[in-house]
Amino acid sequence: MRKAVALAVTLALTGCYGTYVDDYSARFPVTVERDQPVLLVSFPPNSAALDNDEAARIDAYLVRYRTQNSGPLHISAQGVLPGDRLAGERIATLEHRAVALGIPKSSLDLRITQSRPAADAAMSYERYTARVPECGDWTKNEVVDATNTPTSNFGCATQRYLGLMVADPKDMLQSRIPGDHDTMRMSDQIRKYRAGAPTAAVNGMSQTTGGGGGASPMSPSQ
Repeated sequence: MRKAVALAVTLALTGCYGTYVDDYSARFPVTVERDQPVLLVSFPPNSAALDNDEAARIDAYLVRYRTQNSGPLHISAQGVLPGDRLAGERIATLEHRAVALGIPKSSLDLRITQSRPAADAAMSYERYTARVPECGDWTKNEVVDATNTPTSNFGCATQRYLGLMVADPKDMLQSRIPGDHDTMRMSDQIRKYRAGAPTAAVNGMSQTTGGGGGASPMSPSQ
C-alpha cells in the first residue's frame, strides 16, 4: 500500500513539475563542433612573392591556426606536375611565413596538387570549437518547491567555464595519445610506486643539508 502511495505521489509531482534531469552536465551540455577553415591564396602571375595585403591576410590566418589548431596545417599549391618549380616556390613562401610565426615544421603538411585550381594556393586545418550553454535561468520557484530539487540554473556556470577554458575542445571527444616521453615516465613512476621507492623527480643537481660547519652532498639513497 505504501509503495502504491509513493508511486502515485511521484507520478503526480512529475506531471506537475516535468521531468527533472539530475545530472547538470546533461541539463547544460557542452557541445563540440568540427569545421575546417580554408584560406585561398593568390600570387601575382608567375611569381612566388606576396603583396602586402595578401601577406597580412595570411599572417592573420596563421595566428588563428596557432591558437585554434587540432592537427596539421595543410599547405598546397596548384602545379602542372608534382615537381612544378613555381608551385614549389609558392609553398616555400607560405612555409617560411608559418615558421616565422612560431609554427613548427613538423606541423606542416606540404603538397603540390594537380586538381582544378580554385586559387594559386590554399591553407587549411581542422578546428574544434566548444559551444557553451547560456546561463541565467532563474525561472524555478524556490519558495514553493515540492520537488526539493536544485535551482534551474544550478551547474550551468560550471559547464560554461569548462567549455570556455578547455585548451583544445577535441580533448572533450577523445583523449590524446601519450607521447614516448609520457609513457616512459608513467612506467617508471608505476615501477617505483609498486616497489615502495620515492617517486619525486630529481633535477640531477647535488643536494645539500645544512649543518654547523657547512653542507655535505646527500647520497642517492637520501
